[in-house]
Amino acid sequence: MKNCDLCNKSISVSEMTVIPGKDFQQAVQGGFNPFTTPGIEMSNNITFSLSFPSWRQMVLNDTSNWGLCQNCARTFRSVIAGFEKQREIQSITPQNKKWFQIWK
Repeated sequence: MKNCDLCNKSISVSEMTVIPGKDFQQAVQGGFNPFTTPGIEMSNNITFSLSFPSWRQMVLNDTSNWGLCQNCARTFRSVIAGFEKQREIQSITPQNKKWFQIWK
């Protein structure tokens, strides 16, 4: 038996979803915060010993893979999909609004 790296739930290795460390780091750099994400119940061991800034720094310094239970993995993927959709929208939205001045 192993434990989910976020919620600390006991899970078998076959139930574990492995998230590559680099992917997890990118998500955290992009704004993923499991302390405030609905659907993720952070382990009391983690929440009492770490604040989000110290947890974030720990994640960014460690390239180890993350083993998540099905619930945390599903929530993680959902959050990441939202980040990707937001990036898509930003890439098609004119950042420099001077383009309309061509007709002046």
